Amino acid sequence: MKLLIDSCVAGAVTRRLREQGHDVVSVAERGGDPGDRAIVTIDVDFGTLIFRDQVQRVGVLRMREAQRRFS
Repeated sequence: MKLLIDSCVAGAVTRRLREQGHDVVSVAERGGDPGDRAIVTIDVDFGTLIFRDQVQRVGVLRMREAQRRFS
């Protein structure tokens, strides 16, 4: 799975995922259309938008408090 890390997620998360061999890009590095990547975020808005707009295909991984361990 290709991951796009949202700007609200700590940079340490991106680094750790890369160290573990994951295909990771941060929004700050990429910008624009995320392509076929699943987004990793701490924002709750994505779930609301997905259901409201009845999006058929989307990959959203919402982090909770776990991100603090990576700092």
